[in-house]
Amino acid sequence: MEKRVGKIFEVLEPRSNEGKTFRRQDAVIITEEYKPQTLRFEFYNDNIDKMNALYDKNATVEVDFSIRGYKSGKGDVFNN
Repeated sequence: MEKRVGKIFEVLEPRSNEGKTFRRQDAVIITEEYKPQTLRFEFYNDNIDKMNALYDKNATVEVDFSIRGYKSGKGDVFNN
């Protein structure tokens, strides 16, 4: 499991489906590491409000994710 700590750098425009209550919004997080990484995440519905509150406070966030890889017979590695 990978953990990254950083700040929400940018919040993109929200999107929703016509006539539905489903909402989606992307945010860009820049990690606080020796070599900072830019990570883009999607937030949905009620989590959008939580994410915007953190962005407004310039809060530090921590994200966890796991990466699964697949190695082909040719030695190529694919992540999903």
